[in-house]
Amino acid sequence: MIKTGEVDIFIIFKKAALLIEWIYLTYLKNFIEPLLPTIEIIFNIFTVIFIVGIIFVLIKFRKLRIKEREFYKPEEIEKSEVSNNEIQWGVVLDHISSNNSAEWKIAIIEADNILDNILKEAGYEGETLADRLKSAGNSESVQKA
Repeated sequence: MIKTGEVDIFIIFKKAALLIEWIYLTYLKNFIEPLLPTIEIIFNIFTVIFIVGIIFVLIKFRKLRIKEREFYKPEEIEKSEVSNNEIQWGVVLDHISSNNSAEWKIAIIEADNILDNILKEAGYEGETLADRLKSAGNSESVQKA
């Protein structure tokens, strides 16, 4: 048994419980017992109201979760196909990174071919790259290219 000094705590709690029971049986039993069915009905009504409230909140959270998913859904990105010019540019970069000067010359030729294809796709007319560059305009940057 737990003792605090010389007093036994369990004996104190037992006496307190007996006192509360005596007060209930003497004074409150005749007052509370007739009200128990009414109190039970009131508590049942509150229980139903709380259950309906919980269901309502769950439905609102579900709708909110759906809106949140729509708001934060990832954007679909179109898969782009690698163009022929991009593949050729990769070849140019490979030739440039070589230590062999002959590869550098090939890189320049490949870059000219890419430029020629881009000008053809853009609709500039001419038989050669020089003709297409002339039809592109007389700007200084085009002539340097």
